Amino acid sequence: MLVLDNVDNPDFLFRAPDVNEESGSNKRALRNRIAYLPLCEHGSMLITSRTREATAKLTDDCNVITVEPMGEATALALLEKKLG
Repeated sequence: MLVLDNVDNPDFLFRAPDVNEESGSNKRALRNRIAYLPLCEHGSMLITSRTREATAKLTDDCNVITVEPMGEATALALLEKKLG
């Protein structure tokens, strides 16, 4: 499983890094960062974001689960349950 957490601006994945970002003297051809993410049938990718636009761009608006903010009472109940 690959987790991309807090991807509110996915544009950095779709553009190639600047040549200035490349360290050392090896100036190889730089690809978009998204090309380095593995694609396979037996794995999963979990992407979290606070923006609907980012999730739509990264997932083609498929398999998106919206999680609403927790109220204080629910958050405290979860914390107490986890702490035992």
